[in-house]
Amino acid sequence: MILVNGLKKVKSWFVEPTAVGFKRGTRFLDNDKPQEQTFRNLLESTAFKAEVDDQAKDDDSSGSLAEKAGLVVSATDAQAVEGTDVSGRTLATKPKHLPKTTDVESTFSFPSSPTTTASLTTKLVQVVNTPNSRNNYLVKLGDAFKTALEGWFQTIYFYMYNTDLYIASSQAAISENSADIVDLQNQINSIVVPGADTVIADVTDYKLVRNINGNDFTIRLIIKQSCILTNLVLLPPGLAVAMTIDDARYICYGPDQFGGSNQYKYAISVNFNKLKSDAPYVLGGTAYNLNLRLYDNTGDFNNVDGFNYSEVGGTGNYQIPFILTSGFQISSGTFAQSVLNSKIEFVFKGSFVGKI
Repeated sequence: MILVNGLKKVKSWFVEPTAVGFKRGTRFLDNDKPQEQTFRNLLESTAFKAEVDDQAKDDDSSGSLAEKAGLVVSATDAQAVEGTDVSGRTLATKPKHLPKTTDVESTFSFPSSPTTTASLTTKLVQVVNTPNSRNNYLVKLGDAFKTALEGWFQTIYFYMYNTDLYIASSQAAISENSADIVDLQNQINSIVVPGADTVIADVTDYKLVRNINGNDFTIRLIIKQSCILTNLVLLPPGLAVAMTIDDARYICYGPDQFGGSNQYKYAISVNFNKLKSDAPYVLGGTAYNLNLRLYDNTGDFNNVDGFNYSEVGGTGNYQIPFILTSGFQISSGTFAQSVLNSKIEFVFKGSFVGKI
């Protein structure tokens, strides 16, 4: 390659006056006599289609414009799509090679309820062109999709904002059904845990606790205030065919245990029904700290008025209580406090016979 050794010059350089007196100038003016270097500079300042070095260069802050400007070649469609450089050429894209955007419809699925799904077919993203000196594309949510989103957010906000109202409503519903909830708790508590104290009921008037371990049972009934109890089940039916009561006691106590025994007496009258016969067993009197004896309405044990019926083949009315179908319960009981805040506690201990 032959070096031209010229200098890149601006156009005006070639027509600048250089003549001095009768000495001719060296440029391209009338009466000038251009020198070889002038022609070399012209060649160097002109772009030649066959010169690889005359292609346009990447622009940056270094060097002069003369070192960057040059010839370009129009890119083909394939070259524009491929987007790679070609050695020895500076490629220029045509307007048709500029990218464009097209918005299309899509289907968006979403839950419309806890068990169903709905869908929305629309332009989820919409592109709007606002051309001025160039194409200006604005990308936004599609109008239908935007409306749907606003509706969903409004629904979410409504439920979040009104959470306190739902809580208050739930609390009111709980309060309204507190009796049913207590009844449900009592039913749950009636499932006896073997070997452990099970609270069957703990209400204003009384507290009932059972402890069943194998064939042995203990029942604790604490009366909290003056009240009348009717058909209170101490042991439900179906636990055994029959039962024995080995120990039955009651004690009355109150807020001041040092004020004398008479201070905490309860006036009581209680019928325990369905033990052996339809005749109820009765206890009555004033309770402080006594053993509990059960009497039916015709006699005590097998000995009535000093006569033992069992010795002559007879039977009394106090036998093993049958509880298969009836259970053990207070058919009616009247409890009257003689001192405020005093309590009376019954304890029944026994064994199951023919446990189911």
